[in-house]
Amino acid sequence: MARGIRWNIGDGPLWKRQPIFSAEEWERIAEIRVLRGRKAEIALKVLAGMSDEHISQTLGIEKSTLRSHLREIFRQLNVNNRLGLAVELFLTFRLFLEHRPARQK
Repeated sequence: MARGIRWNIGDGPLWKRQPIFSAEEWERIAEIRVLRGRKAEIALKVLAGMSDEHISQTLGIEKSTLRSHLREIFRQLNVNNRLGLAVELFLTFRLFLEHRPARQK
């Protein structure tokens, strides 16, 4: 990033704004990808752009424990990093949308 240039994307951190997925959508994504409990909580916070430090403080766990969970999530989803995690979960969401029954009017 060039010095003096600020990227203004929205108002504040992503995790302070509107949720990425509804509760129903996230439950389905987590179910499809077999993310349960703490792993699902961590994955959602990573998607929201939270740092390791903020996630560990929010969940009351050590950073080493968080990183252990992240390694397991990455292994489970066959990805190497946070970007891969985000892409995999958004692709799962897209599949969910494509196969969700149409709403009744």
